[in-house]
Amino acid sequence: MAAWTLPVALTLGVGLPILIYVIVSVVFFLKPTLIHKRKKDYGFKLRRHLSHRGGGGEKLEGTMSAFTNAVEVGTHILEMDVRLTSDDVVVVFHDETLQRCCGVPDDVISTKYEDLPPMKPPLDLYYRKGHRTYGDDTRILTLREVFEAFRDVPVLIELKGTQELLIQKVSDLIAEFDRADRTIWGSENKSTSTLMYSQNADIPIFFSYKGGLLMRLWFYTGLLPFVRLRETILVAPMPSIELDPQNGFEHRGFDRFKVWLTDKLFMRSSLFGHLSRRGIHTFLFVLNKDSEYKRAFHQLKVTGVMTDFPSVLSAYLKSAPQTPGPTDSLLNADIQSSRTTDSLLNADIQSSRTTDSLLNADIQSSGQTDSFVKGGHTDPRANR
Repeated sequence: MAAWTLPVALTLGVGLPILIYVIVSVVFFLKPTLIHKRKKDYGFKLRRHLSHRGGGGEKLEGTMSAFTNAVEVGTHILEMDVRLTSDDVVVVFHDETLQRCCGVPDDVISTKYEDLPPMKPPLDLYYRKGHRTYGDDTRILTLREVFEAFRDVPVLIELKGTQELLIQKVSDLIAEFDRADRTIWGSENKSTSTLMYSQNADIPIFFSYKGGLLMRLWFYTGLLPFVRLRETILVAPMPSIELDPQNGFEHRGFDRFKVWLTDKLFMRSSLFGHLSRRGIHTFLFVLNKDSEYKRAFHQLKVTGVMTDFPSVLSAYLKSAPQTPGPTDSLLNADIQSSRTTDSLLNADIQSSRTTDSLLNADIQSSGQTDSFVKGGHTDPRANR
């Protein structure tokens, strides 16, 4: 008798706690509000359309023309990058140097605002091979100018640089224009992100690069339901776009496999659904085709997508059958991410009529304007 009672006791002693952990983790994964207070609702769940740098595929990136065009065609959120000049002016500019956009090798941080040269078109588009953008509006904007011109339009700002002064100045501008409820900010740098949260915890913040990696690690170990998250937004690349040569990438062999594996591991609609139930919304970048929009909205069920072509995304949103938000069903989640099934999609639409009616109303009004695990492949952080 003793020969089998000891193994049974050991099995129960080890297996039972694991079973209890798995059950509790699944319950809280599906019902996170049992232990977490849902994030404040800033209205982002209806924000489907984000314009990457204002839509650099249609107008020169980061210019007043780009932002104006994006708003006119119905974007919901303007995305931009900001950094400091040598005289501490916050400017809307992605690159560290002026070389790519202006043909000058100087750093932005080493140049006074009044000495910034105009952009030098045409500019190549990173996420669309062979596409070049032309335009007459070549002036580099200040963040203040953007806030003055688009007071009611939500914005997503990535801070480029780790200076505390940059954090302070951006925070002060957000406070001056009273737009904490219409602004998302963040940084790929985790320490900078922590400083930003300490500076003003009332401004919605997106996951840093390392923060996003940790969050996914918690997801796969079952710890995520128990972890308190300060972030309100996940901004992430959809790696599968790098498997399409038309997008400007030519991965082969093992590199292509790494991109495929990264996509399989990180593009999990069950994860996005859990975050959504906690009031954390997911935006994927940079998507420029109907097939990419369809996967993001209907299979992965994210909140919104970021595009270089605002008019193309607007046309898709108006013509697509529906664009449901993140699902609450764990069972539907990863089935949808691996195959498109009309019956599941129809069932989801039927179960979310209220959300769809709100979305339709938002899309109809968008013509007048509605008021970020990157690894093992071409690093998209430098081009977000």
